[in-house]
Amino acid sequence: MWLLLLLPLSQAAPLLPDYSCQYSPPGQELACSCSRSSLLLPPLASLLAEWPGRKVDSLAIEDCGSLDVTLDTNNLTHPLLQVRISNVDYLTVRGVSLPLHQPLDLHITGVVKQANLMGSLACPSCSSSPQLPPASCPSCSPSPLPSLTIQVTDSPLLILQSLLLKNLRLRIKTRNVSHVKVTHSDLTNLEEDSMEVFYSTRLELKNSVFGQLNSTRPIVVLNHVDKFQLNKVVGLSPTSYSILSNETQLSVFCRSQRASITGTVVAAIILTAAILTVIGLHRRGKLDGLL
Repeated sequence: MWLLLLLPLSQAAPLLPDYSCQYSPPGQELACSCSRSSLLLPPLASLLAEWPGRKVDSLAIEDCGSLDVTLDTNNLTHPLLQVRISNVDYLTVRGVSLPLHQPLDLHITGVVKQANLMGSLACPSCSSSPQLPPASCPSCSPSPLPSLTIQVTDSPLLILQSLLLKNLRLRIKTRNVSHVKVTHSDLTNLEEDSMEVFYSTRLELKNSVFGQLNSTRPIVVLNHVDKFQLNKVVGLSPTSYSILSNETQLSVFCRSQRASITGTVVAAIILTAAILTVIGLHRRGKLDGLL
């Protein structure tokens, strides 16, 4: 009897929201925290639409067990200039999309276990012809391409995987990140002085296209990094990276496809010569004597 009475009440109980936010007018910042251990953040346009009439320059997200976000600042009523993420166990950022002339600073700090950045970094509305920024956005960049700055601090592991840098000006800075790994990424458009890795145990670049070979200034700058590993990286030359500390150990692992093909051809030639020799001996009747 009591179960029958309690069942409708339990079914009618409202679900708790996945997150809660507070708006700070002085700094025009929207601060959100997770109500559950795992959060898939809704699109930024939908999230900020819950605060109509509020100008949000900065979005802060903190205290999440697992956080999954896609940063798309297009179609916002007010330019979003900064996103801060802190105190998260697992973080996954699935791509960044920016409008013309509007930069974005992404600050990540205090990730407990692992931070992942993947997907496309692009400006869908950008074209090759330069355009002036709108008068409503005096802080917007005069460059035809918007800039994306990613700063990661005080975290054990940062993995940049399957990244595709399109028409953005990207700058990456890490401080006190134990292991930084870039893998299976196309960063051909990465400009000079675009990546800084300071105070790390290991920086690993693997199976990626990284900048231009003819760069006159370094693309990657390392300081107080114990190990720097290059494994099948295209586009980096000795002038493309700068190692500021003497204790860094550089390791280069590469296997040329041409070398593999050459080795296969040589092996085939040797095998063919051996077969022809055996056939010749057999025809002359000398093979039986050798056996």
